Amino acid sequence: MAEPRALIALLLLAIVVLHFFVGERARKHAFSRDPPPRPAPRWRLRQALVGDEEEVLLELVCARDGRSLYCAGDDARCVADDTVPLFRRAWARTPSGGRGDVALTQTDEAGRRVRLEARDGRVVCAPALGDDDAEQAAAGAAWRFAKARGRAGLVAAASRRFVDVVDVDKSRGHLLLAASPSAPFAPRRVDAGEAAASVDAHDAAVAAARADDAAARLELRRRFEASLHGETRVIAMALYGADDKYCEGALRNSELVDAYFPTWRLRVYADADSVPRRVLDALERNGADVRAAPFGFGAAEGMFRRFSVADDPAVDRFVVRDGDSRLNPRDAFAVAAWCESGWAVHSVRDHPNHARYLNGGMWGATRASRVHGAIAALAADFSDHDSYGADLDFLDVKVLPLVLHDILAHDAYTCDSFPGSKPFPTRRPFDFQHVGQVFDADGKPRLDDVDSFIRGRPVPANCRGDPAWTYG
Repeated sequence: MAEPRALIALLLLAIVVLHFFVGERARKHAFSRDPPPRPAPRWRLRQALVGDEEEVLLELVCARDGRSLYCAGDDARCVADDTVPLFRRAWARTPSGGRGDVALTQTDEAGRRVRLEARDGRVVCAPALGDDDAEQAAAGAAWRFAKARGRAGLVAAASRRFVDVVDVDKSRGHLLLAASPSAPFAPRRVDAGEAAASVDAHDAAVAAARADDAAARLELRRRFEASLHGETRVIAMALYGADDKYCEGALRNSELVDAYFPTWRLRVYADADSVPRRVLDALERNGADVRAAPFGFGAAEGMFRRFSVADDPAVDRFVVRDGDSRLNPRDAFAVAAWCESGWAVHSVRDHPNHARYLNGGMWGATRASRVHGAIAALAADFSDHDSYGADLDFLDVKVLPLVLHDILAHDAYTCDSFPGSKPFPTRRPFDFQHVGQVFDADGKPRLDDVDSFIRGRPVPANCRGDPAWTYG
């Protein structure tokens, strides 16, 4: 019996082996019909991406949306369209060291040479200090180009990390450094003559804007004086803390009142416990009415304190403005139109993010409005004086119901959404300045508010004072 059993076992083993080889052959045959896997891109680090000259001008176009890399203040951002002058989109690529490294520099709006630097995982713009190769490498200003599949990547030479273009919430075109290879750019060679011509065109635009500003000051004085009729007019701001962004902003606004808001006086509601005395003294020397008192009720008390101008029986007309913005002709012409109208309340909306009836630093009223004399009681009946944006909620919940049908608004983006809205009576400046624009302590605008939201974005046709004013 043992011999037949062994024979059966050998037969079963042969069947198993035969089944394995037949199945493996069929599997390989089936897989051979599948397309071969796509090979990984071959990255080549190289200096001469466009041409082999020692120096070449490049526009680094972001392939995802056609916008270009430029210096938005200290930030390197891929957000520039053709409303940004060509010379601010053109980068001079020059050799830096003998390993294929290059430096990338450009001229900013103030005429200063700046360079691209890798810093703390980000890409920034910094002053171009010189041509020393070692210094550039140490500062993160040495770069290499990488090329794959017809597009270009930018590599920080020191860390060998790749530049990637990302959006952060609604903020567009930030440049971060990442370990993963990336090729976000489609470089375009720039003609040096065209870049130089764009400098001349920009200088001419600046000169024209200065001439327009001088004419605007004269016209504003004429109109405000003509509509005065004995009114006491006040621009109300709040100031608390020692942050130069707000202290210097208040001082600068105190200098701009007579230029753009003649017949008006700046009133600053200041926290006596936190605002430096030198700032308060300087405001008074500039003609501001400083109302200094301790702010002790809620973290957002300063934002509410400026509204108390509405309770002053000596004030006939007021507007509320933010200390970190700047008084400007566009704002003033809108206010002048309100003064000439019969409306009791005024609101300004000059940015997509201003889409509400009343913004904390862009509204005003007359003593004929229902809010006159009511602010203190309304504020006492409002529970939140601490949260960021509490002043906006207060205006929505407490003030708006009193004035909803008495508002004249000048609105650049949402005029069809709010009754009583009109287009701005003036064209937006070529630099996209808007009413309520935020500035830093050095007077530089927060460009993300422009680049991520309004640059190159046409305003609705119904919100244009003239059909030709594409951007309002």
